[in-house]
Amino acid sequence: MPVRIHETAQIALGEILVYMKQTNFISYDQLHLLAGVVSGATYTGFVGPYAGTVKEPDALVRVRRRPQLWPIWVAEVGWSESRPSLDRDIDIWLRGTDYMVLLTILLKYDLRMSSTIAGYIIFYTQNGTRINRREIFPAPPNPIDDQITFTREELFGDSLTLEPGQAPGDTYTIDVSVFRSFATEYAELMGLTPVT
Repeated sequence: MPVRIHETAQIALGEILVYMKQTNFISYDQLHLLAGVVSGATYTGFVGPYAGTVKEPDALVRVRRRPQLWPIWVAEVGWSESRPSLDRDIDIWLRGTDYMVLLTILLKYDLRMSSTIAGYIIFYTQNGTRINRREIFPAPPNPIDDQITFTREELFGDSLTLEPGQAPGDTYTIDVSVFRSFATEYAELMGLTPVT
């Protein structure tokens, strides 16, 4: 059942795209080609063991005028869902799309005693490689532990035409503190305190 904290994925992904533009990792024209960050979209057409599955990701980024059916990024947020259920969701977005989704993000939050909340994030690349888990709550003592670096190719594949000065191997670092900032705000709206 969605709760307010589910909204943080959509807001954080939008903020990341803005940061990418502000740091010139993507151009204005490339940003314009991204159909924004949306939620509430229903997807069918999965393949293999997931044929017949219907999914509504908590947030996604897709490319306008892209011939493929699938978004390039998908985020799933877990609150009451079990970890095995969330792992299945990730597998649906990877194998069930024949690995057309480039980046799948799992955000998992857990209610603890005394109205506190813990949480973590895991990124999965297109080939199903799991990027190490990063803590949202509690925040890591070393800020470098909040950073995850991806190549342009991992983030956008061939969905955005390279512009002069851009290369597939260019790197961009996503800072998990973006997710933490919005999660803190929404946890407080729910009357919860992040675990420290």
